[in-house]
Amino acid sequence: MPRHFHGIAEVQVARCRCESARGGATLCTLISVNDPTLLVSVEVYDNGRKIFASRVVGHAIGDTSCQPFANATMYAPTFNSRKFRDLMLYLAHISRDDRSFGATKLCKLLYYCDFGYFWRNRTSITGATYEKQPRGPVPTQFAAERESLVRAEEAVVESERVLNFIQHRLTPVADCSHKARVFSNDELNIIHRAHSDLHGMTASQVSDLSHSEPGWILTDYYDVIPYESVFIALPEHQDGQF
Repeated sequence: MPRHFHGIAEVQVARCRCESARGGATLCTLISVNDPTLLVSVEVYDNGRKIFASRVVGHAIGDTSCQPFANATMYAPTFNSRKFRDLMLYLAHISRDDRSFGATKLCKLLYYCDFGYFWRNRTSITGATYEKQPRGPVPTQFAAERESLVRAEEAVVESERVLNFIQHRLTPVADCSHKARVFSNDELNIIHRAHSDLHGMTASQVSDLSHSEPGWILTDYYDVIPYESVFIALPEHQDGQF
């Protein structure tokens, strides 16, 4: 998705453990600034030594350095269980003709919906928490919420061998076109854009795509991916997905 930047309402600082290219533990400092010409500065350290600082995301203006602000706070999502399940059902509904729609693709669609909406609005659609797993970002609530849909007989999980792996496809029991009414127009724009961008891609391709996201790159396995990572532009990732 093309990025259309907006001013940031407040300064935020994120400090999280990351992975360097050599696999060593690093520390990433993410700073969002209330200035449309200087949205984000990212510095990554390896054992106390700075290994890179990101370029300006937005208009280029000379000095791109920023200093942390001690009182800044991170976005703390509030999980909306019903809305998360409705999003799962709606994504399954609009993906009913996609032969590659299994658990891996559903998780990536959820990720791009929530993080894409956060990029534009500084809040997510569902408030889900995403962690770095080998096949890409996965909502920590995914398994429990999918099981809730099955127990409530709102959906079934159909398992089928596809090439060398088993695909677990979420299928709504009834037509879920009405679930669109759960979401605002802005949310639907993000949802349909994510669906359109990933349509026709295999699970492996979607997984590989998610591995190019700075939030996935700069987070340790099974750690939470900060929503603020959508503002990171690594030198080789200046044109982000959102």
